[in-house]
Amino acid sequence: MKAKLVLFAIFLILLPFGVAFAEDTTGASKGDAADICGDACILKIPNLHGEITMSGQLRPVQGNSTKYNEYRDDYRGNLFGDILLKYDTETFWINLKAEDIGYDTQKYRVDGGMYGIFKAYVEYSEFPHNYSLGDKTIYNGAGTNTLTLMPGYSYLPNSSWNSLDYKIDRQKEAAGARIDVLKPFYIDFNAERVDRTGTRPTSTTNSQSSSGPITEMPQVIDYVTSMFKGEVGYATKPLFVSAYLQYTDFNNGDTNMNYQNVYTANLSTSIASRAGLFDTLTLPPSNQSLAYGLKVSAELPLNSRINASMSNTHTTSQSDFYTTSLIGTTLATTTPIWTPAIGRWTWYGKAENQAYNLVLTSNPIQNLNASAWYKYRSLKNNSDDPEFSSSLGNAEKFVPVDYYKSEAGAEASYKLPFHIVVSAGYNYVITHNTVDINTGTAASPYLASGQLTYDVPTTSDSIYNVGLKWSGFDFVTAKVSYERMNRNGAPDASIWMATDAYAPYKNEFDVGSQKRDKIKASLDFYPIENLDIGLGYNYKKSIYPDTEIGLINTRTDEYYIDAGYTFGKYARLNTYVAYEKYRSYQFYRNAAAGNQDPNSPTQNSTNYNWDYTQTEKSVDFGASVDVYLIPKKLTLVLGYDNVHSYGNGGFNILNSAAQYTLDAPANTLTSNIVPFQDASNMGFASIDSYKLERLSAKIAWKVMKPLTMTVGYAYERYKYDDYGYNDYPSTYTITDASGNVNYLSGMYSNPSYNANLYFMTLSYKF
Repeated sequence: MKAKLVLFAIFLILLPFGVAFAEDTTGASKGDAADICGDACILKIPNLHGEITMSGQLRPVQGNSTKYNEYRDDYRGNLFGDILLKYDTETFWINLKAEDIGYDTQKYRVDGGMYGIFKAYVEYSEFPHNYSLGDKTIYNGAGTNTLTLMPGYSYLPNSSWNSLDYKIDRQKEAAGARIDVLKPFYIDFNAERVDRTGTRPTSTTNSQSSSGPITEMPQVIDYVTSMFKGEVGYATKPLFVSAYLQYTDFNNGDTNMNYQNVYTANLSTSIASRAGLFDTLTLPPSNQSLAYGLKVSAELPLNSRINASMSNTHTTSQSDFYTTSLIGTTLATTTPIWTPAIGRWTWYGKAENQAYNLVLTSNPIQNLNASAWYKYRSLKNNSDDPEFSSSLGNAEKFVPVDYYKSEAGAEASYKLPFHIVVSAGYNYVITHNTVDINTGTAASPYLASGQLTYDVPTTSDSIYNVGLKWSGFDFVTAKVSYERMNRNGAPDASIWMATDAYAPYKNEFDVGSQKRDKIKASLDFYPIENLDIGLGYNYKKSIYPDTEIGLINTRTDEYYIDAGYTFGKYARLNTYVAYEKYRSYQFYRNAAAGNQDPNSPTQNSTNYNWDYTQTEKSVDFGASVDVYLIPKKLTLVLGYDNVHSYGNGGFNILNSAAQYTLDAPANTLTSNIVPFQDASNMGFASIDSYKLERLSAKIAWKVMKPLTMTVGYAYERYKYDDYGYNDYPSTYTITDASGNVNYLSGMYSNPSYNANLYFMTLSYKF
């Protein structure tokens, strides 16, 4: 396939040359050819411009080379080529762009047309995502939808396990055209196909609930997404109207994955052994969607314009139910039989999305700009809401959720004397979440499905903003803005009181009540001709007033500065520094029945409050300098970037009776009471912390006017530190307290690396 694509690309590359030569030599004899274009005849083609680039490189990597090459193809060779051709006449044009020819990152695009009549394009691209290469698995059949256990896997060292690459290759083919010959009418249509194939990591428990064990395994990826879209329109200066129709088909070649279970019964549980039995993971179902819409834009009096749009999308899908699952609560039963109440074994999904937008912009007087808008979104979910019962007496029900969202707002800005611009705006957003809660039983409205833990039926946002801009001098511009959001999203705790006594004290932080403040300030300063400086500060704080148990507040502070200075004709220096700090605070309670109220006076070893504070900081700084050793001939470019992000979190048990201390001599936990411990004694010293450094140096030499040669070196170092990934076991196995063995694959081991890059590039422009 790749060879055919390369041949096709070469044909497309040579085609414009043939056309150009045909036009260039019309009316000339063979003997006159040299007089037409001189000594460099092969490149002196009228109306043809382009660039040909060839690069050679070496990339020795120490450590995790997959992480360094996560989105690169670095395993086929070290020679790369790019070609850009542009052929343009008074009546038509054609462009071709080819990058990384023959590699998994190759891209080709050809576009062209005739001015005022039509234009079209064709493109092809590949894009790899290397999750982790060179891993191991206890399963046979990686890359398929059936995974079987290796014989004797539990006794084999991981070096004897099967080799595994977690990698997804993406291939995209697209084409489109627009016809304008019937102006002011036009027709536009395009199509594309995207194939994704490979494997990515997934994991599953091999027993019921949290009794373990967990096994990492390769999930097969075999996705094909096809899209066809057509649009017709009428475009003039006072009026624009268009209508479109789009069909999208997502096809998953494997909608389920069968794997053999590894769980063997042990004395600490009463759950039956499932070793060797097949279980099933359901994968994304195939689906189809049909979308259509209308757009209108028209000029109005008072230098105003109105824009309106509406769209509707219908999506359908289906999936088969499975009659058994490897769960159970007794040793005698490992595969209970499930029966759907709807009486059929196929689930049908159907959803309808609607959107309406109306925006009015106006500039009625010279210094005033204003806009107003209304937006509406809705999701109507008409999918099946099946109810299941099992031979063990278990019951499950899944309920589709609808939502309706409306937004209205206005903003205006006015230019005052002394180059001052003031602005203000208001936005109101209301969202309704609807779900049939009158199903099931009074004790369990969702029949233990847990689909919506704490329901917020209505969320309303009132958002205010004001801003100020001053540019009173040519060398300085200052901006400051403030935004306030008041969100009302109180939960309906009565729905869940029967199943969760903590419900009255909880809230959903993403849609629940919130008060948020944002401040942005910036200063652009040009004190002298060759110097520019930018300063900025961003602040955001959110508090959740209806939450007593859960996320209480968050705060983010960002600072940045960048500067550039030009040393005449000799050099240019650019520098930057950015700092960000994020903090969140959460409050919880651990209690026996009847003592869930966090304000309860009952505080002892089994009923106590605790909190958790997480802090994340990042510092990003760097500099680059261009030194013109020989102006317009020889340039030295040096660069350095450093990103350091580090996080930590700490627990604080707020009752001394619930605290324990480590008895160092015996190396056991004892019930010795200690003073209130601070977060540093009970927290995580490192959460998602990393350091990324890049250093580069290159020299660009313009050998002659069209030819440039670049030679360079780059160094990159990545160091990752996280308490959850450090000390990855060399055996790729972890045994829990119950004796269950968890099987890993190496996916998250040793992500750090050091990389050196040596490269040389030749670029020819004509």
